[in-house]
Order: sequence, then C-alpha cells, then structure tokens
Amino acid sequence: AKLERPRVGHGSGYQHKSGRRNAEKWTSMIDVAGIVPRNRERARILIVDDEPDVAVTLTGMLETEGYQVLIAATAERALHLASQDALTVMLLDLRLDRLEGIGLLDEVRAAQPFCEGIILTGSGSLDTAVAAIRKGAYDYVIKPCILEELKQTVARAIDRANMARESQERLVALEVANATIAEFAKDLELQVKFATELSDQKAREVALVARQLKESQQHRDDF
Repeated sequence: AKLERPRVGHGSGYQHKSGRRNAEKWTSMIDVAGIVPRNRERARILIVDDEPDVAVTLTGMLETEGYQVLIAATAERALHLASQDALTVMLLDLRLDRLEGIGLLDEVRAAQPFCEGIILTGSGSLDTAVAAIRKGAYDYVIKPCILEELKQTVARAIDRANMARESQERLVALEVANATIAEFAKDLELQVKFATELSDQKAREVALVARQLKESQQHRDDF
C-alpha cells in the first residue's frame, strides 16, 4: 500500500487549541477595557466613598500623580464602572449603602482578579484591618489619613497589581509555547514514523527485486 505523508499539525490540534483557549480566557480577564494599565502613570483607580469631600480630596491627589481616577458614591455605581473599565486599584470605604467594602471588593475581584483593594474607614480596629487583608484587601487605612502615606500605599498596590498581571501573562505565554512545542513534537513523531515506514517499504522492495533477480539468474543457469 502507498504511504501518505502526514500533514503538519495532524493529530495535535487539540493541544494547540487548548492552549489558545486558556490564553483567550486570561486575556479577557487581563484586558477588560481593551487597554490595560501597564505602569503607574497609566493606572486606573476607582474611589468608592459616599463622602464627597473625601472623594474630591483623593481625586486631586491621585490625578496629580498622573493616575486616571473614577469616582462612585454607591456600590451599584462602583460595580457598573468596574464592568466598563479595567481597574488597577480600588480605594473604598469599609461601610457602603448595600454591602461592606470588603464584599464589594470580592465582587469586583471575581471579574478583575488583578485589581488591588485599599480599604478606607473612619472607625477601624486592628481586628477589622486583619479581616480585610485576609479577605483580599491589599491594605487598610483609617480616615483621616496622611495623604503622603496613602500616596505611597497606592503606588505599592499598583506595583503589586502590575506584577500579578505580568506574571499571569508570562504563564499564559509559557502555556501557549508548551502547547506549540507539543504540537511540533507530535508532528516530528509522525514524520519520523512515516520516514521509518517508507524506509522499511523500500527495503522490502529492494529485497523483492533482489530475490527476483536471483531466481531469474537461477532459471538461466538451469537452461
């Protein structure tokens, strides 16, 4: 039977598509708004506080640092903004109208796992601070806060968010690379198998011709 050379990619498409699917999944998480903040200057920060004076003060401070700032006075508004834009950091009051700030942070991080949260409150305690951090908050600040210290805390939170995002992107790239290598290895295995079978077939054909020549020579000798 005539051998047919295997096609490139044959037999390994599942692994390649699997890697692509995971890459697309994480890309959708990483890039919610189409443009992802990559450094401090491009960071997008959401302030969630029902005190206008606090929100205005924080906005002025953060915009001076070059950040893009969004403001929400309610949890509902915050969730709406979070569904529209990729966030780097959230500054949110511990007590909100519909749910605690920690609960809001949980909802946002479920959709944006690289968003870091900084809890603000006017009546905090060490126990509350520890609970907030254990539930995923990056840090905890008691109002009125020292703006310079808050500025440094926000900068560290941005760095942490960017590092987490970049680490995940590297993992995705590695997964895609591994899937590609697996595909190439499968293709190579098929090509080697084809070459081996072709070589064996040629060897059998040569042996058959040699036997036929030998038999023909014996017939001539007999005559």
